[in-house]
Amino acid sequence: MAMLTALRSFTYGLRRPWPLRMEVGGLWETFANEEEYGRFLSQRLEVPAHKLEALTALDAHGVQRELRHTRRSHQNAVDILVRAMETRSRLRHLWGLVDVSKVPDEQDWPSILFAIGSADNASEPALRLTLTHYIHFLEARREILDSLSREWQAVARKGGAGRPVIPVAMRRNPQSDSEFTSRRNKVYARLPRRRAVNVDLNRRAEIAVYLARNRFSLAAVDGAVFLQSPEGMRYPMRVGRNMVGRSQQCDVCVDVGQTDVSRQHLLIELTDGNHVRLTDLSSRGTYVPPELLERMDTGDTSSRVH
Repeated sequence: MAMLTALRSFTYGLRRPWPLRMEVGGLWETFANEEEYGRFLSQRLEVPAHKLEALTALDAHGVQRELRHTRRSHQNAVDILVRAMETRSRLRHLWGLVDVSKVPDEQDWPSILFAIGSADNASEPALRLTLTHYIHFLEARREILDSLSREWQAVARKGGAGRPVIPVAMRRNPQSDSEFTSRRNKVYARLPRRRAVNVDLNRRAEIAVYLARNRFSLAAVDGAVFLQSPEGMRYPMRVGRNMVGRSQQCDVCVDVGQTDVSRQHLLIELTDGNHVRLTDLSSRGTYVPPELLERMDTGDTSSRVH
């Protein structure tokens, strides 16, 4: 038996991990290397727009049910990854512990998990890449469901009238092929939390800034910078730090009726010359034109914001 195990381990080591060929969603996919496979998985990190619409159509009980399933799937995947790291076990030997019954039927993830687990030549890096990307997908899905759950709770506090509303910026754009994702969108993109983004208002005098579902705009007018509310109210930005949120202690205290705006939602740091740094501090998210994410700040000032 020991010799048979050693022989299997030896022959496994002789297998070439690439190219990797597997059936996903009824189609055969071939990946020449790890980078190509990683790009394939990166396209499946977000909840697709039509699934988002289906989630927003659920009632409060339906949202809670989906949230429970997503949390269980996430915990299951994380536990397997941690166990592999702590025991130095191969993911190949632990793959049978992946609970496929709880996997959301979105972005071909059930098919991907089954296919990579069945591929004889799937390497440990490929399995680890699959599991980490799957965990990121579940985090994005849980984030959306958490937001919907909070919306339903707000509806309940108001006496049960109405239902959650998803921002237009988060929905499919009927005029284009754009689709909402929780992190990136051709129309609007969510700022990474506590990571600063640089904006030069000399290059574009005005940008749209969504605080959750509320559309504000940041504009340079006659040498001054203003944050304009959905109602048209202008808040002047001073040089230095400007905290925006519902709290009375914020430099810009927005309408407390906008309950989806966090108490400390967005930090706007203004320097001379109409240069600003935007740092999202909220649980509901801040959304900006996606090209702004190409100017992520490499400094650590925002990481010290509490």
